[in-house]
Amino acid sequence: MPKLSELMTQVSQQRVVVVGDLIVDIHSHGEPTGVSSEAPIIVARHLRSDISHGGAGLVARNIAALGSVCDFVSVVGTDAHADTARTIEREGVRAHFVVSPEATTTVKHRFLLDGQKVFRWDHLNTKEISPEGEQEVVGVVKRQLPHAT
Repeated sequence: MPKLSELMTQVSQQRVVVVGDLIVDIHSHGEPTGVSSEAPIIVARHLRSDISHGGAGLVARNIAALGSVCDFVSVVGTDAHADTARTIEREGVRAHFVVSPEATTTVKHRFLLDGQKVFRWDHLNTKEISPEGEQEVVGVVKRQLPHAT
């Protein structure tokens, strides 16, 4: 049976292509301060928000964290969250984003009070990527696959 150090060396010598949707995950933490006089809802004070990459972006991050070279192919919109998606490169991922003006970047925004998730707000892309955008994705994948191990 190989030792963990040998396996980690083998993993770090790999080059992997990941294709899929990147999700911008936002976790907003707060503490309840009362009940609103406008409606029967909780009022909370914001403490902090944490932003990370989810979906296929999380897979790409984990591959890069193991020391492998990871080429990540995904579609983003032209919205502000696309800039957040691009920060995945800071985590060692080689990102190849196809910009689709008709798309929005997927966001899952979770709200937690005293550590308990109470609500999730999703920004989902409901539009199909254009045939040109689809061909661009296929082209990027075809260029990256020959380098994968």
